[in-house]
Amino acid sequence: SRAGDARIAGTSLLPLLRKPGGVHPDRGAGFELFGNEAWIADGAKVMRLRAPFGDGRWALYDLKRDPAERHDLSSAQPD
Repeated sequence: SRAGDARIAGTSLLPLLRKPGGVHPDRGAGFELFGNEAWIADGAKVMRLRAPFGDGRWALYDLKRDPAERHDLSSAQPD
């Protein structure tokens, strides 16, 4: 196979970027980049940021009530 034929597995984010509201309500969206991870679905975001940007622990945010992600709910809602 030639280098130009390489394909990336996954789903394009382009429709999500074009659609107001962003995340598909039935599936959500997530990423992993340089060891940092996040999943967004149903108005919630769970994420883990590694040093130097975070402490490596999972955090949970209610994006509908807290779009600035100031209040980590992971202790109150560990499930």
